[in-house]
Amino acid sequence: MKYAIKTVNANMTAYNGFVWPESGRVTAPDWRGTKECGNGLHAFLWGVGDYSLRSKGADAKWLVLCIADTTPMINLGGKVKFPACEVVFCGTYVKAWSFLLGLKEYQQRFKDSGHASATGDSGHASVTGDYGHASATGNSGHASATGDSGHASATGYCGHASATGNCGHASATGDSGHASATGYYGHASTTGDYGHASATGDSGHAKQAK
Repeated sequence: MKYAIKTVNANMTAYNGFVWPESGRVTAPDWRGTKECGNGLHAFLWGVGDYSLRSKGADAKWLVLCIADTTPMINLGGKVKFPACEVVFCGTYVKAWSFLLGLKEYQQRFKDSGHASATGDSGHASVTGDYGHASATGNSGHASATGDSGHASATGYCGHASATGNCGHASATGDSGHASATGYYGHASTTGDYGHASATGDSGHAKQAK
């Protein structure tokens, strides 16, 4: 099985108003195996891709998709296209990445490719690389990722997340969570009573929710 990440609008719609389910089987009604956008389902295979193409809303839903190995797949550069998949998770950026990082298929594929995950009250995860991903879960978890498409996610009462790169994303959830992202498409979001979010870049976005 292969896995991918997909973003949709808060109402679960994507390109041309196509409505995605929060779980279950999805099939493209207009599938064509051509190397061009449209006529299929689109996502970031293994979470890697051009994140400037994602849904831009701060309340966007993040999906984790399971794709059978026998399913045709076309690389469009920055994303892939395929005719069918199974939605196995729907939620926030933090939880979607935590779900993906926890899959044995993901861990086996990227065990030597600069991905880090830590779980525990004081877990720390740090990774450097163009597609590095870091995730930490715990009351004082810290996650840091550096790279052109680095992603950092931290969950916990004092979680901190930092991502640096042209498409870096950082998200922290917790009562004192902090998130920082630097890059042309940097995004930072935090949830918590004392959460702080900072984003620097030409298309940087920062969101703080109490």
